[in-house]
Amino acid sequence: MGIRLMIYDRTYKTLTSERIAFYSAMYAVLSLIISNLVMRFLDNQEVVVAAVLFVIVSIFFSLWALRQSHRRIKINKLPSDYIIKILYLVKKESRYGQEGYSQEWHTYQTAFNTKATDAVFEEFAGLKIEPQEYFTFVLAENLITATAININNSISIKLSKKGLERLEIFEKSEKW
Repeated sequence: MGIRLMIYDRTYKTLTSERIAFYSAMYAVLSLIISNLVMRFLDNQEVVVAAVLFVIVSIFFSLWALRQSHRRIKINKLPSDYIIKILYLVKKESRYGQEGYSQEWHTYQTAFNTKATDAVFEEFAGLKIEPQEYFTFVLAENLITATAININNSISIKLSKKGLERLEIFEKSEKW
């Protein structure tokens, strides 16, 4: 199926939310010490130069912290690796992005759950694992949209905007 190749344990270079908050708090304390103690002992000309340098450093630190926070917020929005595998399955089966196709996967709910279970538990291919109820979960999380075709209870499934955003974040975050 090829989905296993896309999913692997990731370690992000982006700091955790707690680390970002800690560094920001430490910078605030350091800023108070620098501005209140050190600058009192400098001449007027030296104070201006020191203040300008301090402002420049503060701007760079703020931009760095903002970038780290923005990335961490996006990473925290990602669903579990199992759900990412299911989203890749829907993307593959719906032929998303290929011209001439409706971008929808026409299937049955039981067939969806069987394929999703196979994708999730692909590394246990030799074992017989009963299909799990993934359809209801990914539909409730608004990661897919489904419409009834009414031919033998078949449904048409495609990735929702939210599901596409989660896959995009997952793909972009590889370098974070």
